[in-house]
Amino acid sequence: MPAERAAADNASQGPEPAAAATMTPEFDINALSVSEVALGSFPYLQLPSGYQVRKLQEKRFDRLPFWTGDHLQWVQGKVWSADVHTPAKTDDFSLLELQANLDAVIAQAGGHLVTRSVVPEAAIKEIEQAPGQILVNYNAGLSGIFGQTISTWVIRRPEHEIWVYLGGSGFSGGLTIVESQAVSITASLLPTDALQQALAQTGKVDIQVNFATDSAQILPASQAQIAQVSQLLASDPALRLAINGHTDNSGNSAHNLQLSQQRAASVVAALVAAGIDADRLSAEGFGDSRPLADNSSAEGKAKNRRVELVKQ
Repeated sequence: MPAERAAADNASQGPEPAAAATMTPEFDINALSVSEVALGSFPYLQLPSGYQVRKLQEKRFDRLPFWTGDHLQWVQGKVWSADVHTPAKTDDFSLLELQANLDAVIAQAGGHLVTRSVVPEAAIKEIEQAPGQILVNYNAGLSGIFGQTISTWVIRRPEHEIWVYLGGSGFSGGLTIVESQAVSITASLLPTDALQQALAQTGKVDIQVNFATDSAQILPASQAQIAQVSQLLASDPALRLAINGHTDNSGNSAHNLQLSQQRAASVVAALVAAGIDADRLSAEGFGDSRPLADNSSAEGKAKNRRVELVKQ
């Protein structure tokens, strides 16, 4: 995905590239088109001629925030984060040129400009209070996040998303790219008999259902667990279940509550699609209000993102 300097000249003579047309007052990733354009290898984006990276940080897995224009979207996965500069001539650096090139390249990749705006103080405080000293550890790649206009893009793929941040001012910029990934869950599938036993003993059981990032879309890997729940209900026509959704504490509580409700409803919809009577099911979301583990670690967050089946 080469990036040409000519894109900046073209951008200055007319409206912003098509990617900018996707900006909306309230961000909803499910409203964005899915890209199947061949992208190559991570981090996917090539800088314009004359620009280089320094203070590069690459991590196999971490969790970073992206401003969407109305909330922080916390994305976990593979990270590439660096300072971008022009070593040949310091005053040749242009944030506008980088923006224009990334607008064009990401649009070609089927991506979308989410927002170009200033991150509000409340969101900055949320980042500062999050575990991991994010603004210290990623100070190069998140340059410009304090009071400057930043850009956020996303490329929505069938199985994951690619989030891109650009900020900065003066003689360099910060560029951060995260490819979303689910935490590897080592717990095995709970078969029908294990679900039945747990419900008989305690009246409830937690199952792991993997969803697309910040979405109620159930990923294919979790369809087998949904099938086990469906078989359980089919084998016991008198059984009624409340499907409760829970999240970790990434993002704000109001957003998490809404997301957990949507995810619980998605599980109900999947069971109804499998032939279970909707009258035997209910859906409710509790957001991040009932954690099972400490949210300060990736493992704890994975345990807290769950679907709970409660016998009625």
